[in-house]
Amino acid sequence: MHTNLRVDGANCSFCLNDVVDHLRTVDGITSVESSVSEGCIAIEHDDLDVAELVETIGTSLHGVTMAANEIVMSPIDPIISVLHCSHEPSHRLQPSTALPKRLETVTDALTRLRADGYRSDFFATDQGELACRSCDRTMNPADVHVDQTIRFEGDSNPDDQDIVFAIECGGGCKGVYSAAYGPTTPPEDAAVIRRLGRAPRP
Repeated sequence: MHTNLRVDGANCSFCLNDVVDHLRTVDGITSVESSVSEGCIAIEHDDLDVAELVETIGTSLHGVTMAANEIVMSPIDPIISVLHCSHEPSHRLQPSTALPKRLETVTDALTRLRADGYRSDFFATDQGELACRSCDRTMNPADVHVDQTIRFEGDSNPDDQDIVFAIECGGGCKGVYSAAYGPTTPPEDAAVIRRLGRAPRP
């Protein structure tokens, strides 16, 4: 049997290659070809449950989009379709030399923001206020200007997230505030995140 899938938006080659590698180990699948640029996966297989196959692929893939100043992961919905693209050579794993730049990590983001002038560190107080280590000011998070918000999913658990804010306090200090984001967010950080002007609610 032959199943073609559109996976438009799956713009992470690492994830797509991992999915293809996994599919090639599944009993009953004889061939898997894919292309990030074409947004498709072509599978040759025995009499397998195609719906289960599609669900497995959908839960393993994601895309990356920008929402305002925030980088977010977007879900992919595989669709069984007739592909109008050549399987040779477009449906092949991209060689490692052709893989796009990896996704930004928390460390990468902090390094980039420091280089952009966000050199102070902010933290949440026990009272749910935001404090600046550089100028020793404590402020209402709702009064702090947020320049960027960057959210990161955990590698193994999408609920394990971190969030980084590039902010500027009333005293003129520019810096970063970071916290766990999701079920593990400490109460004081949750209080700050809820009140930051552009922050999503945990």
